[in-house]
Amino acid sequence: MAVPLSVVLHELGHLAAYRVLGIPGVVLHFSHVSGAGPDHPGWALATAEGAGPLATLAIVAICAILAATRGTGPATVALGLVAPFRVVVAAAWLSVHTVWGTGNSANFDELNLSRAMGWPAQPVILLELALVALALWWLTRALPPERRRALLASIILGGGLGVAAYWLALGPLLLP
Repeated sequence: MAVPLSVVLHELGHLAAYRVLGIPGVVLHFSHVSGAGPDHPGWALATAEGAGPLATLAIVAICAILAATRGTGPATVALGLVAPFRVVVAAAWLSVHTVWGTGNSANFDELNLSRAMGWPAQPVILLELALVALALWWLTRALPPERRRALLASIILGGGLGVAAYWLALGPLLLP
């Protein structure tokens, strides 16, 4: 449940931004929001592109705060650990771009935000990666030390299976 919940909340962040900005014709799908185009102002596109990652960071922050203040169980920690799985795309792009100088035709939120704002993508991606790494470290510490390895293994395995199940079956069924 953590993967579908985190993906839908991430995409709802994009959708809400587009709606607040008055950009019509935007449609929610299982893995993206469609309908916005280059004819819209760059600042509006940047705002909407940034809203998805901000929603993901908010999920992680809320889970970290709950884990710190209420001592919540593994389910809250699992949601916080699984929610930012998509930053792997940004990290992979950063690695490829840094090592080989390629990857400029990629299409993901942080890169699109940077393009729309005229910013270099590397600082945006590095900031997000640093925030996610800090939150993951914090959330991992919230797991009981004597069960930490087993819980982390089950969260990682469950998250991987959740990504596959959502992208291959559940997501397209719910939000084509």
